[in-house]
Parts: sequence; structure tokens; C-alpha cells
Amino acid sequence: MDAETAYCFRHALLRDAAYQLQLPGDRARLHALALEIMESAARADDLANGAWSGELAEHARGAAQQADETQSAGFRQREARYRARCGEYLDERFDLPGARAQLELAVALSCEAPVRARAWKVLGEVRRKLGDMEGALDAISRAMGEGQFEPVVRGTLNITLHNICKQIGRTAQAAEAAQHALADFRAAGDREREASALGSLANLFCEAGEPDRAEPLYRQALEIFVAGRREREMALCLAGLALTAKLRGRAQEALEYMAQAETIHRNREDKRALGILLNNKAYLHGAEERREILLEALSLHRQALNRRSEGVALADLAETELGAGRLAQAEAFLEQALPILRETRNIPHLAMAHVYQGRLSFQRGNGPLALSHFEQALQLASEARHRDTEAEALWHMAPALQALGRTREAVELLTRAGQIYDSLGNPVSATAARDLAASLSAGRA
Repeated sequence: MDAETAYCFRHALLRDAAYQLQLPGDRARLHALALEIMESAARADDLANGAWSGELAEHARGAAQQADETQSAGFRQREARYRARCGEYLDERFDLPGARAQLELAVALSCEAPVRARAWKVLGEVRRKLGDMEGALDAISRAMGEGQFEPVVRGTLNITLHNICKQIGRTAQAAEAAQHALADFRAAGDREREASALGSLANLFCEAGEPDRAEPLYRQALEIFVAGRREREMALCLAGLALTAKLRGRAQEALEYMAQAETIHRNREDKRALGILLNNKAYLHGAEERREILLEALSLHRQALNRRSEGVALADLAETELGAGRLAQAEAFLEQALPILRETRNIPHLAMAHVYQGRLSFQRGNGPLALSHFEQALQLASEARHRDTEAEALWHMAPALQALGRTREAVELLTRAGQIYDSLGNPVSATAARDLAASLSAGRA
């Protein structure tokens, strides 16, 4: 220990001893004095950015320990405000457990609706990042119940609600929240937030295999972002348009949109956004090229600490290996993917991972185990109201049933799959399902 450190340590011990010798009322007055000095000495931006908020909250808490109840209540409200700001500050610096602790104290202490509403909102976002989805939903619901909000604030709350519901597979509730947000932002005349809500709704429809509903929303959002020169958001819309073009059979158009989006993300050196884009780009290419794209995406997700997208990339790699007949590699990727998909509550992709597990078991000759995985996939897809995944599970489950001599059930599943593909505007897959059902029926006859 050097001399300076030793001096500071001795000074801290003496200061603490002096503090402990004070009577409670004197301590409270010292805290109140410290709070007043810090507030008057701090620049406005220091108070606003939250750097001192934790220390200010502690002084406000200490100052509240006095006999005058009116003064005490005032200090408690100041403590709540500083704890709410401290929670936001820690969230911005990725200290999520610390942020949660501060925000939970803030909502417990505060009697001010605006402070409580904002603290509940940020707490909902923090709980979502920590994987506590039920807690996140509760926090956002409480934020919205605190009173009347300006349209922009209400819209922002609805977007947060949309993100949580989407993440846990509550697709219908997510769509409703995004539509409410869209109406809020339009009422406020906020064009950029309106475009973001359009993009969120389009993403939801695209991921559910409904390109006809997604494409016009992407185009509306893109027009607004181009006018505002918002490059990152432009790239997200272009990637969405690439996926809708792919789903509608316009392969060359899909490649062109995706190339434009990729150029923007690479120029911006945005690892997180580029990794997500590469997950989507992989679907536009053949098996070997897809594998290389997904491996690059996986590396970017891990660098960006994006666990949710990491799980998606691992599951997609497993599906690619399955298609190439590399069963051991597929199994290895699935063993990594499934825990992450469960941890991040990614229900739609967890359902698809069970489809891949079913395919793997079937290719290894274990029909009963394959059926078990397909049934889990169907249950999860139903929970998420993800019709595209439901159709995929039905399509792959049919051969497993046929192999067990249950041809009639296989035909019924293929018929259902064809109907779903029809409803999703996917005539190629619908025709393939009907043709296979007819072939199985003819063979049974």
C-alpha cells in the first residue's frame, strides 16, 4: 500500500468513526447538508446524466431520518427520484441487477405518478433483459396504470409491451400493442416513432410467415426513414423487404434488398445489427454458403453478447447440418441452441428447434422420439400462434406417422399443413403438402 492509499484509507476510517458517533438527528442534518451542497455544486448535466444519483439517493435516505414528518416525506420523495435516475444510469451501463434494485426501491418509495410511471417502464425493460418476462409484463402494466400519458409516452410503453409479448410468443397481444403504439405516435405527429412502430408490426407479420401483411408496412416505414436519413433503420426495413420478397418467391429482388442492408451495417460497423441481418441473409442462399454466413453471424452475436440471436443462429446451423446429412454436427448445434432458446424465452424458435430434433430422431430411426419432439413443437407453435412453424411441424411429422403405419393420420396432418400454407400465401408449400397427402392416400388405397 503506497502512502497516498494509506492516507485515504485512514481518512475514511476516521470519517466513518466520526459519523457513527453522531446522534441520529445530527446524522440526518449532516445528510441534508451534504445533499444541499452536492445539488448546488453539481452542474445541471451531472444531475441529469445520473452519475451522482446513487450517492444523492443515499444522502436523501439519511436526511429522511428526522423527527419532522413533513421534511422526512419530502426527502423520501427526493430519494425516490434519485433512485429512479440511478436505475436508468445503471441500465445504460449494463449493470442490470443494480438497476433493478434501484428501480424497485424507487417505485416502493415514490408517491409521484410521473416518477413511478417512468421507473416502472424502465424496470419492465430491465426485467425483460434479465429474462424475467412475467415481471416485465407486470411492470409495464403498472406503468400504464399510473395515469394519463402524452401520446408519445403511451406509445413507447406500448412498444415495450409489444417487445415483451413478442419475445415470449404472445403474437396476438404483441400485434395489438404495436397497433396501439402506431396510433399513439400518429396522434402525436411523431413520424420517426411511427415508422419504428410500422417496422415492429411488419417484423411480427414477417416472422409469422405473413408477407402480404408485412410488405406494405415495411415500405411505409422505409419511406419515412429515407426522408429522415436514418441509415440503421433503413437497413432494417430493407432486410425485412428481402425476407418478404423471399417468402413471395422473388429471389433476385430479395438478394438485392439484402445486399443494400448489409452494406449499410458493415459501413456503420454495427456488429449486433449485422449479426441479426446475417441470420436472415442465410435463408437466401444454398446450404454451404448458408453455413458460412451463419457461422459469421454466430461469431458476431457472441461478440455483441446477443444471447437471443445466438440461440437462433445455432438452431439454424443445426437445420443446415440436418439438410446436409451431418447428423452429429446437427445434434451438437441443437445441444447448444435449446438451453439458450429456453433461457431467452424465444418460443417461436424453440418450437422450430423441436422440429429439428424430431427430424434428427426420425433420421436416426427413432420414430416415437421424433413424434414426441414434433408434438412439443406443435404445442409451442400453438402457444405462440406461429402458424408457419405449426405447418412445418405438421409437414415433418407426417412421414414419422407413416413409418409407424399411421398413414391416415399422416394424410390428415398434411392436409392441415396445406391449409395453413394457403392461408399464409405460400402456394408452393401448400401444393407440395396436398400432393404428398394425395400420394400417401393412393398408396394406402
